[in-house]
Amino acid sequence: MSVENYGVDLAIINVEDGMKRVLGNKKLFFKLLSGSKIQENSDELIAAMESGDLESARLIAHKIKGIAANLSMTALYQIVVELEENLKAGVAGSTDELIKVVDLSVKAISQLVEEA
Repeated sequence: MSVENYGVDLAIINVEDGMKRVLGNKKLFFKLLSGSKIQENSDELIAAMESGDLESARLIAHKIKGIAANLSMTALYQIVVELEENLKAGVAGSTDELIKVVDLSVKAISQLVEEA
């Protein structure tokens, strides 16, 4: 598995699904997106991994998974599910590429939200 396998569509936010979740309130949806603190959580995840704190990394991955699920970031959600499972299993070595993909995806999502 490599970062390239995930492609550009990582940044896609399923806006149609997100709008359903907020009953069509576009302003609320984008307010929730911009207030999600997903970038901060991604930074904390990377720091936890770099320090070797796998339990904190798993908990942070779980937070990111919840944010992604609630805000219709479907591709990110799927990646973080895999990451969290690897961290639970203690398979830290297989998480390196997933961490890179999460970071790239979160940065792309953050940029989209800033431009919206």
